[in-house]
Amino acid sequence: MMFVKNNESGITLVEVVASLVIITIILVSFFSFFMNTAKTTKTANHIFDATYYAQKEMEGFYNLTQTTVIHKDENKEQQIKQAIVTKGYEPDENNSGYFKKEGDVTIEKNNVFNYKLKIIDIDKTLTRFTIYVCDKEKSCGSNTAKAQMENIYEWRAR
Repeated sequence: MMFVKNNESGITLVEVVASLVIITIILVSFFSFFMNTAKTTKTANHIFDATYYAQKEMEGFYNLTQTTVIHKDENKEQQIKQAIVTKGYEPDENNSGYFKKEGDVTIEKNNVFNYKLKIIDIDKTLTRFTIYVCDKEKSCGSNTAKAQMENIYEWRAR
């Protein structure tokens, strides 16, 4: 009787293909995770930039209220309008009480936003400022804003 030695110590083609499929599934999962992380980071940076510019505009309005004297015997609304125009805003013809301004990328490269300002007089010296920061491609309003900030400032009055 003759004994045949059966030596099957290698791996088969099916095993190789199965291992490649498993590795591919794992790698695709990791790559999609990294892609989503990059997208989320980009969106967060964009919102952070919008919030920074909203804060910067609010600080400018605070300085404006501290350096502009509102004369009690003159038209307060007209004086405020003139002061806001000096900050680069123009009245929005479509909405009374609103002003608009475009960000300037030649001054700051990340300033790719449009601004919309809403002002409401509360009393003789107090004004509520609401700034909306929006993408340039979209109309600017409370629903499309990337950032929104609101403060009440007191004007210097004489």
